[in-house]
Amino acid sequence: MTTSSREMTRQWAWSLYAWLATLEGIIALDALLRIPGETSSAWLLGLSKARLTLAVSLLFWTACFTALGVFARRDRVVGALNAWLARPWRYTAALVFSLGIFLVGTQFLHLGYVVTDPYVRGYLTRLSPLLLLAVLFAFQNLLLLPWLRHGWPGGRARRLLLLSLVLFAVLLLLWGAMALTGLGLIPDQIGWDPPGTPILLLQVAVAVFVGALVLLLDALGVHPRDALIALLIWGAAVWLWGGQPMQPDYFSPAPRPPNFEFYPYSDAATHDVLAQRLLIGAGFPGVARKPLYAVFLAGLHLLAGQDYQRIAFLQVMVLALLPVALYFLGGRLHHRASGVIAAALILLRERNAIALSGQIGVSHAKLLMSDLPATLGAVALTLLLVRWLDAPQRRPRAPLVLGGVLGLLLLLRPQMSVLAAAVTLLAALWFWRQPRRAALNVALILLGLGLTLTPWLTRSYRLIGEFALNDPNQNAFLTELYTLTPGEAAVTRLPGESDGEFARRVDAYLSAFIRQHPDVVARFVAAHFAHSLAEMMVTLPMSPWVVSDGGSDLFPHWRTQGEKLWADCCSAATYVHAMPFWDDWRGTLPPGGAGMLAFNLFLVAAGLAVAWKRRGALGLVPLGVGLVYLGSTALGRYSGWRLILPADWALFFYYALGWGQALRWGLRYAVGPMSAKGHREHREPLGYTEKPLCSPCLRVRIWAIAALTLLLLGSLPVLAENIAPFRYVGAPPAEALARLETPAPSNDNMVILWGRALYPRFYPRGQGEPGGAWAAFAPREYPRLGFVLLGVNPINIVLPV
Repeated sequence: MTTSSREMTRQWAWSLYAWLATLEGIIALDALLRIPGETSSAWLLGLSKARLTLAVSLLFWTACFTALGVFARRDRVVGALNAWLARPWRYTAALVFSLGIFLVGTQFLHLGYVVTDPYVRGYLTRLSPLLLLAVLFAFQNLLLLPWLRHGWPGGRARRLLLLSLVLFAVLLLLWGAMALTGLGLIPDQIGWDPPGTPILLLQVAVAVFVGALVLLLDALGVHPRDALIALLIWGAAVWLWGGQPMQPDYFSPAPRPPNFEFYPYSDAATHDVLAQRLLIGAGFPGVARKPLYAVFLAGLHLLAGQDYQRIAFLQVMVLALLPVALYFLGGRLHHRASGVIAAALILLRERNAIALSGQIGVSHAKLLMSDLPATLGAVALTLLLVRWLDAPQRRPRAPLVLGGVLGLLLLLRPQMSVLAAAVTLLAALWFWRQPRRAALNVALILLGLGLTLTPWLTRSYRLIGEFALNDPNQNAFLTELYTLTPGEAAVTRLPGESDGEFARRVDAYLSAFIRQHPDVVARFVAAHFAHSLAEMMVTLPMSPWVVSDGGSDLFPHWRTQGEKLWADCCSAATYVHAMPFWDDWRGTLPPGGAGMLAFNLFLVAAGLAVAWKRRGALGLVPLGVGLVYLGSTALGRYSGWRLILPADWALFFYYALGWGQALRWGLRYAVGPMSAKGHREHREPLGYTEKPLCSPCLRVRIWAIAALTLLLLGSLPVLAENIAPFRYVGAPPAEALARLETPAPSNDNMVILWGRALYPRFYPRGQGEPGGAWAAFAPREYPRLGFVLLGVNPINIVLPV
């Protein structure tokens, strides 16, 4: 572009800038005059003194910018404006001030529409014309001032933005199709759970701010070490999660007499009882569920004893690696700033989960549940897969390790078998042009799987006569789902039937039902898959203002009751009660929800676009892992809630990538291509280091060590049940019987039980825990002490008091 044409463009741009400001003044003046006035305070032309002053100010604003628009194409005026904008401190101050005005002004504008307090609403209504003008003018500055200073960006940024818009349109069409057809919104007969834990817009702003700091440091040429950032993220997670007070929840009810401690319940108690069996030497009962998690809990008990709070804190220290893994994944696929945003989002979302215990269905780091460990495993698997496919020639042992990790995940949660099949298929397709290499990689993955699974599969074969990863009784639950009348078990155990025979009958029934009713299966699988996707989206911020309960009457008293006001209007608890998603949601969006949904969809689309543009198919690996896992939950005929935690992190990940790319766009647009001298692209993947070659003998040793390590890890459940001696075998020792205060009368009906008492809870008349699966804690019409006695087998004990 020649100098004269550039000057002509700037003249037109300044003219556009002035006339837009004039139009904004007219819009604000019109909004002011539309506000109903009070005749008692009218002073001139039906306006009060305050409104008249504001109207004159808006007229003056309009006149000034009208004059600027008339004279903006004169060389002297354009030169003066360009000289003013050329000063870096003025330009920077104008952008920062405009950004602050835009963020604050939009929030107060929205608050004026949702708040019902008459005093606050009155003030905000009268200020709304001024707020509207400030927001519009600030947005105009953010959009036009960089263009006037540096020109419009082009090249890769424009192509990436175009791809983001295309993907955004596709996501909008998919959501529109779901809204029109009801797919994923009309409930199925069973397994239709509410969404998981949400994250608030204010928390997203905090995460984006931290990411912006990292991006700014990068632009200035300051690059902190990854280990330092990872340590800070881990420490922040331990501090926030560990410091969040425990709240009563279905899986950990409120403390009760006599010990007034938290104890696990339902599925959490099932997991803990398995761990307690290992500690007393009783071993696993048959083909146990999730044996690796039971071994993990047993290790925590060895370190912390029976103190639930200490056990939960130790688990938090391990699960705090989740945001760290997301940081490394984000840095490898996009930028450190995106990794920090992803880590912060998951960190703050998990804090909400702990705070919302007992209010919505959650599974968090302080509950003895396998959902979050499985999520950590899925993210770690994705990170390993990305690292391997990023440089396969440099990591020849990665497929073996990958197979081993898959095997460990299967011992943690059997439905991960779908991921194992998908990863094996991906390894074959990724190297389709190199058949030998593809076959070798698949063989190594299967070898890793075999090394970790063989000990447990051998044990199950000895017990039931077939190789099984899961308890046959758990698999039989699917017969309640794969039926035309969900909720009724289609296959029940016959008298004297062995576990192996029962498992074979269950498998035969399931395969027969799928063959006979493929349309029924296809409908509920598609419905649950779409439902999980929809519920993942609504856990992103769906309100443009942190205030969700506009009916709070505490706004005039914010100086003296600030803490109560925050809890009443701005907390995660208020948000979930104000939003419709956790109360039989059928697809209706709250006020402002459509705009927020579109905004979130665009950021997810931008994250997908930048991942594809920068890393190709490698950038879509997290998406594939998430979708495959969602498919496994849909096959199990359930969706939503805690059961999709190992998949919904992928949505947060691409949402974070979208925010990271938006920050990069903003930085590039604001500083211009010639000003961002300190900014650099991460051309090498995060953490790239050249590894020295090792001798063939050393390579063989490393292979052997890797294989033995995987075999040892896979053997942990089998070893754990054979290490501790059984404490409660045979009759109780004489010294234990001597402790009885009064000898029990001898009769044929007397039974003496001894073992470890777990989870003692006292209940008054009519109280108890819901569910009914644990007789010791079920509601009864008399006061009693209930606990679980763990000996050869767990026994529910009820002692009337």
